[in-house]
Amino acid sequence: MVSFHSFEPQPEPIELVLPTYITFQAATASKSVYLCAYCNTPERIVDIIQRTVQRLGGMSVCQPLESGSFSHQLSIGAQLPGLSSSDLWKIRTAIQKSGGIVETVRVSYSIRRPTNSSPQRPKTCEGCRYYYGKSHGNTQLICAMHSYGSIKNTCLDWVSLDA
Repeated sequence: MVSFHSFEPQPEPIELVLPTYITFQAATASKSVYLCAYCNTPERIVDIIQRTVQRLGGMSVCQPLESGSFSHQLSIGAQLPGLSSSDLWKIRTAIQKSGGIVETVRVSYSIRRPTNSSPQRPKTCEGCRYYYGKSHGNTQLICAMHSYGSIKNTCLDWVSLDA
């Protein structure tokens, strides 16, 4: 008796392409930008970001590619003299045109405090016993009755320091 074994063809091994997770952090004097994206062509996107940073007069540092179990990770940091909304839009569009998917874009603006940090006493509060004038965070508290100061040229609640 002759037996025939049927052999099933083995599938070709599939090459697994791991996406690259890119984080781009840039800082200017007045804001910081945080952008996250996924792509399959990190070299192309890194080149686009670095050319844009260089064109804007900044410096960029690209961390070496790190491999995880499900993706590669790439970090790019930049220091820029300025970054407009249109420049950020160009970076985002370039990533998308290169086949990337932009996941997050976050812009944080820093608040500049005046160089003269001593609070100015309003003229209507000079010599008043209720004047407080201390700052809490970015807000100066004038007094309990008029938190932001009197809106008129004279204060009806004014009481002399001598009283």
